[in-house]
Amino acid sequence: MTVGSSLRVPTLFGLLLGISFCASLVHFNRPARDDRNWNTVGQIIPYATIEGNEITIFDYRNFSFYPDRTVKADTRITKIISLNQLDSLWFIKEDFGAFDGFAHTMLSFGLKNGEYVCFSVEARREADETYSGWRGLWRTYELMIQVGDERDFIGQRTHIDNPPTVYLYPVPSITSPHLESLFISLLEHMNSIYNQPEWYNTLTSNCTNTLYRHAEYATGINIPVTWNSIMPGYSDKVAYRMGIIPNSLPFQANRDKYRIDPSGISWDDPEFSQKLRVGKNP
Repeated sequence: MTVGSSLRVPTLFGLLLGISFCASLVHFNRPARDDRNWNTVGQIIPYATIEGNEITIFDYRNFSFYPDRTVKADTRITKIISLNQLDSLWFIKEDFGAFDGFAHTMLSFGLKNGEYVCFSVEARREADETYSGWRGLWRTYELMIQVGDERDFIGQRTHIDNPPTVYLYPVPSITSPHLESLFISLLEHMNSIYNQPEWYNTLTSNCTNTLYRHAEYATGINIPVTWNSIMPGYSDKVAYRMGIIPNSLPFQANRDKYRIDPSGISWDDPEFSQKLRVGKNP
């Protein structure tokens, strides 16, 4: 009786372990999908055509939002851009949550005509889902790259969050032709996701390290893999230390300089982007 019991316990444990292993294999080998019941933001994935110097972006976002960040007007347009119009690059970081490592990051490309094209790498959520960093580790969300107007991507954060904690850093270290290469690299990844969905991952494929990979590919910059470079909340510290963003001031003073103060800037101001940048030249 004692011998039988001693055999049954490890056998049962092994059986449960085997079942768990098989379930994990099925879960982590299931493909990302495009046919879920997406929330408003994730319903449409943008894509672009690249013909020489001319870029045409379809479903370029220009949303407006209610005070709770739900979409008020789902406006998407077709945007035509010439590569030779690219003039500058800006790094955007929004802090949120009690943990310093939590943040959202974006890139915005300035054009010679005064317009800005903003890219945001995000977790694509279903209609009934909220974002969870923990759930994002386990293939809960697909990955998406959204592109659109700064009044959409920055405005929802500066004019709804109270107080807003959004930083807008110039990136003078990346210039032509690397600027064009980075722009094209992001568009090609966006097109790839449009054709073949990918998984989001909180640590390995998030808003920040996805942008890092494109920056490394386009410019040859080597961003070391550390805890700071994995967590979006520390991304401006990494960029500061590497000289990717201006770093002549002490770090906190630098942050204070490039923090956006939205007071006096109307969300629908035609010079919204220009006013955000007052006092923020490198």
